[in-house]
Amino acid sequence: ITSGADTLLARAAEKASKDPTPWAWRLQAAKTLGEDLRSRSRELFAEAVRRAPHHRLAHTIMLDLQQGRWGGSDKACLSFANERAAAAGAGSPLGVLVCQSHIEIARTKAQEARREAAFDEYFRDPGVARELRAAHDRSFHAGPFKPGMDTPYVRSHFAFTLWRAGLNDAAAEHLRKMSRESSTPWFWPHLWLISTRRTVERARRECGVIEGE
Repeated sequence: ITSGADTLLARAAEKASKDPTPWAWRLQAAKTLGEDLRSRSRELFAEAVRRAPHHRLAHTIMLDLQQGRWGGSDKACLSFANERAAAAGAGSPLGVLVCQSHIEIARTKAQEARREAAFDEYFRDPGVARELRAAHDRSFHAGPFKPGMDTPYVRSHFAFTLWRAGLNDAAAEHLRKMSRESSTPWFWPHLWLISTRRTVERARRECGVIEGE
């Protein structure tokens, strides 16, 4: 099935030669094709970012490929996130990569420890908080933020990670702009981190976001 999907995506890429999205989804499909994943992923990622240097989906998929389950490591994941977010510059939504990398590392630590509490313990590390604050400031305060169709996705990741790191003032900036009725996944694909209305209300309460904001 994945091989067939890749064939269809290759045709889409050929027909829409300037569109980076088929290349991003080919990167996702490559995970299960049994090819030389390292070489293939670099090639597909290069094609996507050649068409759109700051393509968020391509970066998110490539970030996932830095994880240990794909032959990478926590260090590789975090390095990729910080390097690409910094290179994107002020106002870029790619700061979300830093949030995503820390979620992934925290998830791994919770699994290894077999304790869900290890997830929150990770976010209480002052070094993690500093990196999240720096990514937040660069994306939203160092220059005009460049909104787009991914903005709700970006804000939800920032809201969650900043909140869990105890940076409630920064988290509140995003919570004020998010729907209180949302039941969309904040942290796909990790179903145990699905956002519910109750979760959002708890975050708003703890971050001092009052009724009507």
